[in-house]
Amino acid sequence: MDTQQKNRNEEENDDRNDSEIPNNWGSLAFDVESKEPHFEEHPTEIFRIHPKRPLQSLIAGYDSLKMVMYVSRVDFIVELFDELGISEAEIIVGDSMVTKHRSDTQPEVFLRLAELIQDGKLTIRSPTKNREFHEKWILAESESEFADIFGTANLTSRGSARSGKQSNQARRRKVSGRFHESPLYQDCLKKYQWYLDNSEVFLEDLVELLKKDDAPRIEIVERWISYTGSNLSADSTKVQALVNEFQERAMMNSSDPDIIVTELTTEANTAILEEVERILGPSGLQREGRRIFAHTQPFLDSRVSTFPLMSINNDAVVLRVGNDTVSRTAEEYNHQEIKRGIESIHKYVNTIDRASSKNPGVAKKSIYETILYFLTSPFHHHYMTKGKAILGWDYERGPKPLAIYGNTKNGKTYLLKYCSRLLTGKNNIVSAYEDENFTPKQIKNLLSWSSLFPIIFDDISDTKWGKQHMDQIGRNYWDSWWQRGKNHSQLIVTSNKRVPQGQLKGRMKEIVMDARFKDTTDNIRHVSSIIAEDNPIFLYFSKMYIEVMDGNQDAYDHTDCMHIGRLVMERLYEMVDMSIPSFFPNEPLEDVVDGNALHWISLLNDGFVSWKRTAQGELHLTFLNEERPFEVTRHMDLIPEYLGPKQSGKKVILPVPEEFSSWLSSSRESIEVNWLQRRKIKKILKFG
Repeated sequence: MDTQQKNRNEEENDDRNDSEIPNNWGSLAFDVESKEPHFEEHPTEIFRIHPKRPLQSLIAGYDSLKMVMYVSRVDFIVELFDELGISEAEIIVGDSMVTKHRSDTQPEVFLRLAELIQDGKLTIRSPTKNREFHEKWILAESESEFADIFGTANLTSRGSARSGKQSNQARRRKVSGRFHESPLYQDCLKKYQWYLDNSEVFLEDLVELLKKDDAPRIEIVERWISYTGSNLSADSTKVQALVNEFQERAMMNSSDPDIIVTELTTEANTAILEEVERILGPSGLQREGRRIFAHTQPFLDSRVSTFPLMSINNDAVVLRVGNDTVSRTAEEYNHQEIKRGIESIHKYVNTIDRASSKNPGVAKKSIYETILYFLTSPFHHHYMTKGKAILGWDYERGPKPLAIYGNTKNGKTYLLKYCSRLLTGKNNIVSAYEDENFTPKQIKNLLSWSSLFPIIFDDISDTKWGKQHMDQIGRNYWDSWWQRGKNHSQLIVTSNKRVPQGQLKGRMKEIVMDARFKDTTDNIRHVSSIIAEDNPIFLYFSKMYIEVMDGNQDAYDHTDCMHIGRLVMERLYEMVDMSIPSFFPNEPLEDVVDGNALHWISLLNDGFVSWKRTAQGELHLTFLNEERPFEVTRHMDLIPEYLGPKQSGKKVILPVPEEFSSWLSSSRESIEVNWLQRRKIKKILKFG
């Protein structure tokens, strides 16, 4: 080997040995790293945000986020984790008003956020006092890439181009490789630090409540949301309990003319007492130390000016309407009065004989089911409490609110008057609320009165069945808005629109009123005379219901909130030796007959719809009376989703005719014997 080659081999060997020497030896370090950077800064990109490229698409694929986003709501954060797959995030919401917008966000959202915070995956911060951050800035990281995204788009549905026509831009600068060494990355972190220094942790109080409170987690969140007082140290559960206790004591005192002032001394702390004073102060409540007091009659007059107060005290239903507090529970059973009350119910049910109805038997059952629902409604709060005690406190489905459907002149409004009069008594009139007041905010306000009297709305419009109204109300009414220790009213509505298919259908109890009354003086006089009668039945119904509801564990049925009421009514019939009529609903009406199926049977039988089976095996249902497409949609929405209905103009298409026929036939027995007239309807019922 020549000398030159030997020297080259020795140099290569020295290089290999050097690479094996530790990078740090004492205080000396060898500079063996390449002078070339291990990262690449890419050219700046400018995007117009639009539906095909929403802001979310620029974030997809990254694992970790640091973000400053000007919003007043925090719904979007859940989407980052559950839809985009982000594993960790630190988010500074730029609007300090987010703390005052709790009621605009669903409890489920806050619960999910709190769980992410507890798991160490999420940190949320909001600006310190007197600051607002209008920036929309995202720092996104993956294992091998960093993105600096800045622009005008919010991560809302509209702002991010998920919906709407709003125009926004975004600038993105990316660094790949060992981006931590990049000057761009280091500069972004320095600028981001300013936002950290000028913000504070958000949702920390909720997280702490979830750790300490043993109540159901969604209930804790709901209490946290509903709390709007100025003193966050006040326990909202104790506040509400004290409000309820004082209110019910005032109702009990109002029946005694010698008790002019209602007072209560409590061991509650100052924060709780201050909040109670804030809530009840407008009604005349005053405070001296730990003593709260108010003049009874003026206090109650103020509290019931908006909504009647009903509660259960000392095994009796107590009602405050106007200036009177009355007991709506009898002390002793009076057989003669019970019989008179039942006969009055029969008289009202039989008004169907004066109406035009395709199914009089079903129509009578529908009226009785509605009456029974009203009689049981003051006990639905107890039903919910009982259900949680038996099935576990995570059980959220409460007694279904009632929707009464029927066209004009079918007697819905008169039925509401009759039923509400059963609860209040002859001399106490409670009118139903109107459509304009049917909003989630108004209903939550009525629920804040802590009354067992049902919230009644007559003739809500078709538009109120959308996401902003009934869908939101139905989803939250018992699942989220119910609170332990606070009386909760049941919700009852009437409408000319059927309950839409989907999630809401499973949360509402629907009763179809199949009747049409002639607008005659005689009919009005007849039904008005029945309504005007002093029907005492609720006095005895409530007495027996209270006796049964706590003493009989087996009486609870989570599928039927009226189960105990049916048992009670049957016992009252037995007590006075009266036969139970054929139209008495001894099981839920929806288990007996499907009103939607009857509707379609009627359409086919009356010749409004023709049908044919195609060569492909589909069933085509065509409307013959030139129905507009949206009206066809309304009819189609009554067909169960599992049957797969699709619309094409004035035609509804079903892929499996036999399944549609089976659905119709399930309610065939409820139809009067001689009602079916057309040969084609009889034929379709025989499919399969």
